Amino acid sequence: MGRRRSRSFIIAEKPSSYVESLDQYALPNLNSNWVYYKGAWFIHIILILCVKILSSIIPCVSPETSWTFTNLSYMLGSFVMFHWVKGVPFDFNSGAYDGMTLWEQIDNGAQFTPAKKYLTAVPIGFQITTIT
Repeated sequence: MGRRRSRSFIIAEKPSSYVESLDQYALPNLNSNWVYYKGAWFIHIILILCVKILSSIIPCVSPETSWTFTNLSYMLGSFVMFHWVKGVPFDFNSGAYDGMTLWEQIDNGAQFTPAKKYLTAVPIGFQITTIT
């Protein structure tokens, strides 16, 4: 008999209703459209470098500790921003995105889009540069 898979990682998403999908496509989602604005991708690199510089100027902090703090703070901040908080901070779409995280809202939930690839690759790239 084969080994059973754990069901703890399987997430059953409820399908959105027809009315909810109409609300989502009625207006642009300003909460997630910013990822394609001019300079939005570059600001992630700037934020990471600013945190690195600020953590480097603290006395008695080694470069390794500074990079560790930078990586951890970016990872924690991006986790909370992209994967924890649900909904939209603006009240312009009648709650159409209230049950979705920002990551799910980006590109209407499509996976492997340029924005999601970039947002995944940036922290990995900085992590690789700190190891070498």
